[in-house]
Amino acid sequence: MLKRKDNIRIISGKEKGNTGFVKDVIKNCKIIVKGFHIVKRNIKKSNFNGKSQPGHQIYCEAPIHHSNLAINKSESQKSESKYNLYLKIKYKLRIK
Repeated sequence: MLKRKDNIRIISGKEKGNTGFVKDVIKNCKIIVKGFHIVKRNIKKSNFNGKSQPGHQIYCEAPIHHSNLAINKSESQKSESKYNLYLKIKYKLRIK
């Protein structure tokens, strides 16, 4: 489960291999990563309270699907998780 301010790594897409921090989580499947997947949005001109504002463009971060991200862990945590996985497999084989 990803949370805000988690350190993550992008594993697929045009930003592949980069690391960043989670800015926001949208419905547990779309994640906005700070500084990555920047898109251009066009804003229409508007008349608000009699004041005319021209149309313009803004740049913002678009969400990335959670399957394209991985939690970026330190080396000690990676080796520990591999060892725990090995123990779980070994234990399951003994039971059968």
